[in-house]
Amino acid sequence: METERDKNEFNMAVSYLGRLNALLYAADESSMQLDSFGWYHSLRAIYRELATEMTEKEIEKFNKDFDKLGEGINQIITQQQRTGVNSIPPILYNQLHTIEIGLRKILKDAGLQGKTMDNAGAALK
Repeated sequence: METERDKNEFNMAVSYLGRLNALLYAADESSMQLDSFGWYHSLRAIYRELATEMTEKEIEKFNKDFDKLGEGINQIITQQQRTGVNSIPPILYNQLHTIEIGLRKILKDAGLQGKTMDNAGAALK
């Protein structure tokens, strides 16, 4: 039997949004530097933060996409270590890009990018 938890007027919303902002920045930096390992793990961290905002179907889809992508990332890391060349094959880049766009869509749909109220002043009362 589930029990009702007491609600607190203090929450971690500012901290949560700060973490998301830092992770999105890390993902952007990694993508621009063609750092597939950093980009992949930044997206995984963003996923963990947003999972509570997702439906079960969305969670399943992202888990499958990450599992599929993880195999390619490991191959690229091995190749980069062997050759010393930091590049991402277009198909892998597009997979990372698509996952990031999907996560950003969850962020937007959850109302975490900004006020969702017509009258933002009412939120301050």
